[in-house]
Amino acid sequence: YNFVAPVIFEDGSKAILKSGIPDQGLLSEIAALKHFNGNGFCKLWDAEPEKGIMILECIEPGEPLNIIRDEMASTKIAARLIRDIQMANSAPNHPFQTADDWYDDLVELHQRFGDRSLQPLYHYALIAYQSIKGSQQEQRLMHGDLHHENILSAGNDTWKAIDPKGIIAETGCELIPFLMNDLDGKDITTTISIRINVFSKELEIDKARIIRWGTFRSVLSVYWKIEDGMPITQEDL
Repeated sequence: YNFVAPVIFEDGSKAILKSGIPDQGLLSEIAALKHFNGNGFCKLWDAEPEKGIMILECIEPGEPLNIIRDEMASTKIAARLIRDIQMANSAPNHPFQTADDWYDDLVELHQRFGDRSLQPLYHYALIAYQSIKGSQQEQRLMHGDLHHENILSAGNDTWKAIDPKGIIAETGCELIPFLMNDLDGKDITTTISIRINVFSKELEIDKARIIRWGTFRSVLSVYWKIEDGMPITQEDL
């Protein structure tokens, strides 16, 4: 968890203070924000990484993307942001985590926590990722947790991302948190299908590839919940 608070400078300008324990996650976030330098992301004005302190751009009006209830419209906005981020991307110097690291994490977590009920899901996830690796696409620095609440309105029909994890992966990996988010009260199958269709068309990614990434990342999320000591519900499975 992080502490977040608004900042007002002496000249009346605004910013956001974000402070947390300077672990790998927070240091990766700072490095990612420095790398993107405001291109599609909130800008990092200043930071003291060793103290876990950031001063960030205050995005206004700052409403999350889920204020747009039309699924096709909101997914097109997310696709446009992902495309803009890709165009501004270059090879980073920071040793960010990779999708392969997440795969290794899944294998390790299964060895520690896996049981018979999880074996089929684990098996599906391994097959999905190995299929992806067999036809690997261009690797870029990605947000890593790009869902509706991490995409904020910045006025004039522009949107910016906040809270990046920072991971080196292909574009398909970036889509899954958005696909799996903001589903309460909705027909899950229909909603995810609409989102997949929009992403596939707008970003020119094969639907089956998106679904393979979804299988891998969804199962990994279940194992992360187990690692954190959280109960696993039937809905999770």
